[in-house]
Amino acid sequence: MLTYVDFHTADVSVLLRPYKQSFPELSTSSNWHHAARGSILDGDIKDGIFYGVGTDGLLYQQPLKSMSTSSHWKQATSRGGVISIAIHESTNLLYGANGGGSLYKIPLNNLAGNGWVHVPHNGKCYHITISGDDIYCRGSSKAVWYQKLTTLTASSSWKKVARGDVMSVYVPKAAAKALDFEETDFEMGPDYTSYIYATGTDHTVFRQPLQGLSTAGTWQHVGKGSIISLVADGEVLIGIGTDKQPYKQSFPELSTSSDWHHAARGSILDGDIKDGIFYGVGTNGLLYQQPLKSMSTSSHWQQATSRTFSIRVTSADMDVYFCFGGERPRKGGERFAKGEKSAKDSRKVRERIRFWLVASDINAYNARGGVISIAIHEPTNLLYGVNGQGSLYKIPLNNLAGNGWVHVPHNGKCYHITISGDDIYCRGSAKAVWHQKISLLTATSSWTKVAKGPVTSVFVPKGKICSGTLIEKTDDWACDKITGVKKCKSHYERSGTSDTYMQCSPSRAIPGSKIINCLATTICSPP
Repeated sequence: MLTYVDFHTADVSVLLRPYKQSFPELSTSSNWHHAARGSILDGDIKDGIFYGVGTDGLLYQQPLKSMSTSSHWKQATSRGGVISIAIHESTNLLYGANGGGSLYKIPLNNLAGNGWVHVPHNGKCYHITISGDDIYCRGSSKAVWYQKLTTLTASSSWKKVARGDVMSVYVPKAAAKALDFEETDFEMGPDYTSYIYATGTDHTVFRQPLQGLSTAGTWQHVGKGSIISLVADGEVLIGIGTDKQPYKQSFPELSTSSDWHHAARGSILDGDIKDGIFYGVGTNGLLYQQPLKSMSTSSHWQQATSRTFSIRVTSADMDVYFCFGGERPRKGGERFAKGEKSAKDSRKVRERIRFWLVASDINAYNARGGVISIAIHEPTNLLYGVNGQGSLYKIPLNNLAGNGWVHVPHNGKCYHITISGDDIYCRGSAKAVWHQKISLLTATSSWTKVAKGPVTSVFVPKGKICSGTLIEKTDDWACDKITGVKKCKSHYERSGTSDTYMQCSPSRAIPGSKIINCLATTICSPP
């Protein structure tokens, strides 16, 4: 069996007209012959009928036997928005993919009923073909991905079976026998937000699905080391190495054999990204920043905060040492007079409120001062940080220079954090992963253990926050029923009774189309 693809080249102009030639004679020297008029993006054939996708996103049809450059197309649907279609013959369902990578289906014997139903799936498909029960998809990285239609669900995995750069993929219907693919490390996820990632004690990368996350789940090895922390922006995955240097690779290509490439200089413990700015935690506990777009091994970090915080009690003579400020301790530093057990007892503290640690405590300061892990809560524009004692702090992202760190009392210990939507995940006690909602976090609220350890860091890619109002329907095509661009943008739907939500957004089949449909195109997290 052969799989056919169209390779993408920038200098090829697409006429969007059907052409044909004899399959057995197909070669690099054989010619294509004009077969029909019209503007068609994709199509499929069943029982002698050619079904084509118009540039307006609607479906059209005509008998293949009489199709010619003078024959006419008959409109089959009055609503659309898809750009690629394929027919699943055993169920008589026509599947379609739109420009956002979402899948839909409609009964082939009732196209006029416009009963498009959203098909939740764990990926992005921009072109599809179906042979037997096998669906092939041109997805992320412009590669070819595959799974069984009968087992396709919102969480089932696509397997990468051929690399790109392809524009479309096709498997002849006669070849209904499935390919026996070798096992691969690659799986495709919806904007990479369906998994939680962790670095293990061996400093390699693991993950497991967020859906159904539990302490009974198993971590899957997906990336090599040596990495101590992860952060991502779209398809760019950045790993902080054990040498405290940032490295990067393509998120879709992450595997146990893919390489990390040096991305920036500096000594960084952890970081997060917002609006194209990479915020990093230096080994001195201060925050630094630089634009992600121009970040390189020769670019410079700009200091964003000038203050760390540390309070340390030593056992020697029960002396209490305080350090406020980002400066390193120096030899001959001041300390409390003998017999002073607290800041309240010290006149110097009342007068100055800044003390140096003695030189012997420099290492303790470096280990305990400032934050060691950060994560940004986008809805409130607050940057959260944890220190070496597991305490939690926050600071306004738009006023880092103000050094307004505020202690956030919480009922536990967090040594590494990640935030996605309103969810905060924490590498806490037992080196396990713990979770709760930031909006509900208080000094007494409980952390829930959601994944077993041991892990050294935890990372969840930032998902899109749903905007507008949830449509209280669970029929998987609630967005489709909306008319009007403004109303469409201000709603989101739930996929059935699952925990998957989709943002409604106006969609054109191709740029310039006059027909605009409201489709569920992007997975999002409820606010």
